[in-house]
Amino acid sequence: MHKVGEPPAVWGTTDVTADLYFCESLQHQTISKVVDKILSLVKCLGLSTRNVFTETWENGAVLVTIVLEESHIIFTTYPEKAEGYFVQLDVVLCNFLKNNYTLTIKLFDRVIEIFKPEFIDHRLITRRGPKPKLVLKGRSKSKRGVKDQALLMGLWSEYANRWMLSCNRTIM
Repeated sequence: MHKVGEPPAVWGTTDVTADLYFCESLQHQTISKVVDKILSLVKCLGLSTRNVFTETWENGAVLVTIVLEESHIIFTTYPEKAEGYFVQLDVVLCNFLKNNYTLTIKLFDRVIEIFKPEFIDHRLITRRGPKPKLVLKGRSKSKRGVKDQALLMGLWSEYANRWMLSCNRTIM
């Protein structure tokens, strides 16, 4: 176990998922402005955006998927909810090449500031994966091994992009 506020030694994935109630910012700005703010935040934190997909329903609900080199940010709006301006948010960063636990929490907190909810119900999930030295078992800890891991992560991101395109998502 780790102390509260102290990042665990996690090699895997850090996922923060939340239900946001009464999101004030959605009353005053369009989804595209919210997405622009999130993309600016991603860049300021040193992360890389690969793609953005949106899906809009007749009732005004919107699903936005921001594909990052490191994983993704997904949010869905539910304008028909009695809670008003309800949003489900998922912020995920992979930790296979470095520990992104603290960065995931910072990204999540900053995205929350963009939505300005009155109430938040959130969960933190860490999925453990093998430590890099175990992934590289049978290989030296040379730059080649790290490049192999980076290649695998790139292939996973490419797979995710192709899956989103096969689902006929529109690209912003």
